[in-house]
Amino acid sequence: DSLLLVAKGTALEVVILRVPPIYGPGVTNNILTMFKAISYGWPLPLKTIKNRLSFIYIDNLVSAITVMASYPNAINKTYFVCDQEEVSSPQFLMKIAAAMEKNVRLFPFPLTLLRLIGVLAGQQFAAGRLINSLRVDGSDFCKELNWEPPITMDAGLKATAEWYLTINKK
Repeated sequence: DSLLLVAKGTALEVVILRVPPIYGPGVTNNILTMFKAISYGWPLPLKTIKNRLSFIYIDNLVSAITVMASYPNAINKTYFVCDQEEVSSPQFLMKIAAAMEKNVRLFPFPLTLLRLIGVLAGQQFAAGRLINSLRVDGSDFCKELNWEPPITMDAGLKATAEWYLTINKK
């Protein structure tokens, strides 16, 4: 929020949007890895994870930016913005699998061992993103700017799956 301090006392109008992981066509990083894992039918030791995760579909983020840009009361504020649906890691994987019309192979595994494997493999951060909760409360943005994400998570994941399957034809 140091940007707000820089803008203070100037004509610069600032609105800061804080977003959770973004999914959609062109996705990279952990979410792309999830699509790959399901596509290849890899068994995943994530069945017992009970975390809560927020995400935002890229078109929903574009919609939020468009609404924010035309709303003068948003100036010099910070907002969180996200899809309305929260899911766990296993639920997100099941939704990806459904969008790809594939089966997801989840099995139970002790979380302490998952964390340890993450540390030993030098992937502590990546493992934490699958195990820990990352929740964003976008209700202020929705209320103050009268906005709702126009695209559901299922529809966004379907579009992402179509993109993924198109670029990874076997």
